Amino acid sequence: MKGGSYAHLAANHIDSNAADGVSVSQNSYVQLGGEAGILNAPNDTAVPNVGFGLHVSLNSSVGGRLATLTGADGAKKFDRSSTDALEDQPPGPDPRCDDTDKTTGPCRCENRERGFLPCD
Repeated sequence: MKGGSYAHLAANHIDSNAADGVSVSQNSYVQLGGEAGILNAPNDTAVPNVGFGLHVSLNSSVGGRLATLTGADGAKKFDRSSTDALEDQPPGPDPRCDDTDKTTGPCRCENRERGFLPCD
């Protein structure tokens, strides 16, 4: 999708593409599904796409939930000019921690529902 476009993608099987599963560029916006309701179910990938699951570039942005959307090159790639507004982000390291590779304990923040310990 490119050229100042908008799309709402929900309840799709996005897999086995010869390139990226979803490509967003040139000032475009995509809202991925995953909120409550049967008309806004998340997208899924059963067989990885050849490129990225989601590739965003040239001042574009994406919101919603990535869910299982993925590719052989990874789940997502955003260039420096684009905005990642996805809601299901993996937990990031706590800036107060020197060991950014630690996956549990006070150096890793995330809500209790996902099973990670909250920051102290």
